[in-house]
Order: sequence, then structure tokens, then C-alpha cells
Amino acid sequence: MSRPVLEARQAAEGEIEKLLADRKRLRIDRPKWLDVTLSKRLDKLRMVAKATMLDRVELHSILKSLFVKVIIDWQQDRLRFVWKHGGESLVKVNMKPQRKVANRRRADRPRYKPGEAAPALPIVQR
Repeated sequence: MSRPVLEARQAAEGEIEKLLADRKRLRIDRPKWLDVTLSKRLDKLRMVAKATMLDRVELHSILKSLFVKVIIDWQQDRLRFVWKHGGESLVKVNMKPQRKVANRRRADRPRYKPGEAAPALPIVQR
């Protein structure tokens, strides 16, 4: 390559590095993940979650747009959220049942303890 081409290339690379350093310096005081689209999603999540009439379908779609997965840690009573933009969050929750729910559909079926088996069916002569 000729000398002017090399000088122009080095000047362009130097300018790119300077601009990247300025960009990093300007964004250092705030979290990297807090961009415009994420803050709008978080505002929408707050609004839907605090509404008097909870729209579960909309809440579910917002949560799916924010998280890769949610891990339920029963032993330590917490939820672990894996964000789509990177990183994880831990939330301490109460895992104790809030109320007892009976399943009326299965109340007519006999219940067997572990190791027990159902009695044999009766033999009918034909």
C-alpha cells in the first residue's frame, strides 16, 4: 500500500478509537443495559402489573419480551431472572402456599400412599 493510504487508514482507526472512548466515557455513569427500548418495556411492565384489573396475557407477553428464563429456587425461596439483554437478577419471595386449593374433580378417586396398590378387579362369570 502507498504511504497516503496507510496514513488515512491509521487516521480513521485513531478517530474510531477516540469516538469509542468518548462513547464509553459518556455512558459510564448509567447502567449499560438501560437504553430507550428497555426503559419503555420496564415502564409498560410497571403499568400493567400495578393496574387494578390485571391483564395476564399482556403481562405474560411483556415478561417474555424481557426474560430468557425464570428459575424457581425452592430451597432458598427466591426467583432468578435471566434477562434477554444480559445479566441475572435474584428476588426473594415467599414460597409458602397462600391458601389450600382442593381439586374437587379428583375427590371421588381413591388415594393410595406410596407403595400401596389398587385392589384387584373383581372376577365376573359370564
